[in-house]
Amino acid sequence: MEGLTKQQWEAKLADLGNELERMGITADIVILGSVPNILQGQPSRTTIDMDIWNPTSQFDRPKLAQAASNTGLTFDPKSTIEPTRPYLQVVNPGLVQLGTFEAKKIAAYGGLHLSQPPAENLIASKLCRAEQQDIADIAWLVSQYLPDRKIIEKIIKTFPRQQRETAAENLIYLDSLTATQPLARPKARRAEVKATHKMFASATPLKPKKKR
Repeated sequence: MEGLTKQQWEAKLADLGNELERMGITADIVILGSVPNILQGQPSRTTIDMDIWNPTSQFDRPKLAQAASNTGLTFDPKSTIEPTRPYLQVVNPGLVQLGTFEAKKIAAYGGLHLSQPPAENLIASKLCRAEQQDIADIAWLVSQYLPDRKIIEKIIKTFPRQQRETAAENLIYLDSLTATQPLARPKARRAEVKATHKMFASATPLKPKKKR
């Protein structure tokens, strides 16, 4: 299945945003998976789908589905997928986990507003699977954002047991990638990391379940 490049996704998203604007509506979407990396410039990365994180996105489902159809996109397919037609996949917590985060706006196309989670959340999510492409995506995120391992560990600890144990085991891949990265972090990025640490520090701790 051949994926879309950065330029092709930008063109598709511009068409979708213009269609939403024509319909008089807006969609505030938080994206995960590979498209955040693609839009931020990960070389040679392509994908046929864009994942939408449902819990923190705000959109009118029927109208977004109509706008997607009008611009050559399939919306949230549940079974058959056309191999050459790009699609938008709505994702809820389950096999995919992201943890708590404050989304960062990355792009606006007419009535379509895109945000993404911090790099630490994206990495923690990809560590739940850690297939070859996930590791390549993590390597690019590490090179661009110099993520904070402690934050990633805190995020992983909030995942359900299965994803938590898998992601924790796969931290070895992150360690091998960060071993060769410089320790200096851009000032803007340091402020973002500090704010995330503060968010975790102020969060109400989960109470342990009582044994029956």
